[in-house]
Amino acid sequence: MEKNSTLKQLTYFIQQEKQIRNELFNNEIQEPKTSTVQSILNYSKSLSIRKTNSIGNIELVLS
Repeated sequence: MEKNSTLKQLTYFIQQEKQIRNELFNNEIQEPKTSTVQSILNYSKSLSIRKTNSIGNIELVLS
């Protein structure tokens, strides 16, 4: 059964989410460290995924 939400319900939900986020993070914007972003980017550059007919996808981390 499909559930529909009203604009009032969605507005209330968003306000509750903002309040929870503010309580958890004290209104500070959290950002990842530069080193973390660089590690993820380096991993994505070295990841190679090849599709084969016989066994599906092959995932390799090239170094």
